Amino acid sequence: DTKAMMEIYRILKFGGKGILMVPILEGLDKIHEDSSILTEEERLQSFGQEDHVRMYNKTGFIQRLSSVGFNVVEYSIDNFSKEQFHQMGIAEKSILYIVEK
Repeated sequence: DTKAMMEIYRILKFGGKGILMVPILEGLDKIHEDSSILTEEERLQSFGQEDHVRMYNKTGFIQRLSSVGFNVVEYSIDNFSKEQFHQMGIAEKSILYIVEK
């Protein structure tokens, strides 16, 4: 994931912004990743989806984005409205992580 974050940072123009979304599990102390988990069944059980290879916590996600150079700004439903979140299909508890270069 760090390589992907670095590439997004590289191709984003100076002053550019992007929305990066990943599965974040509230209450998780640190990012959960385990390269020994290989089967779809194991990934579903460990990461909540067959094609995922990690589950993030909020702090870890922001730290990884910051480590490659991004400034991270968080937007919640408080920055918009319930109607806008519903219209866009965004869950009310979701946080939009906006990265800036």
